[in-house]
Amino acid sequence: PLDELARERAVLSQSTGLNFPFTVFEVVRLGLEAGRGSLSRAEAQRLLPRALKAVGLDGFEGRLHQQLSGGEQQRVHLARVLCQAWAGKPDGSAFLLLDEPVSNLDIRHQLQTLETVRRHVAGGGGALMILHDINLAALYADRLVMMAEGRIMRQGAPKDVLDRAAIRDVYGVDMPVEIAGESGRPFALLSRPV
Repeated sequence: PLDELARERAVLSQSTGLNFPFTVFEVVRLGLEAGRGSLSRAEAQRLLPRALKAVGLDGFEGRLHQQLSGGEQQRVHLARVLCQAWAGKPDGSAFLLLDEPVSNLDIRHQLQTLETVRRHVAGGGGALMILHDINLAALYADRLVMMAEGRIMRQGAPKDVLDRAAIRDVYGVDMPVEIAGESGRPFALLSRPV
């Protein structure tokens, strides 16, 4: 049933439109209501400030969602999804399904978002993300799946998947790939096509 699924996993779509003048508090509270499960209302309400802090929006509760920038709106919806996951599975084991969670975000907030997801996973949860930035994907993912035309082309640990041939096969561009020093993770070097 859908109410049980809402406690097991939380979904962040690539874009979410709201046509009503909801405050940030009201939008994030929707996640609490979706995932609440066995938590009392008071316990669930304590998750809201924690989620807003996790996405760098503490103090935004009273602002209208429609008056925020695209990146701020994206972060509000991430806070909503986190509240749903935390309320649904207080043990931290909920799954996050995230479609382009860093779209519209500057680099600082992209890294903050991915660190938040990493902490969720480290706490016993899971995450499946669609990312088009291969360097961010290689930096944060435990496992990459590279797809082209609806087919899986490569999958595995980032160091085993991301190389020059994979980028050429999947994206049709020739980009050198290096390994970052301490992390041992691959990264693609952007260069102008010839």
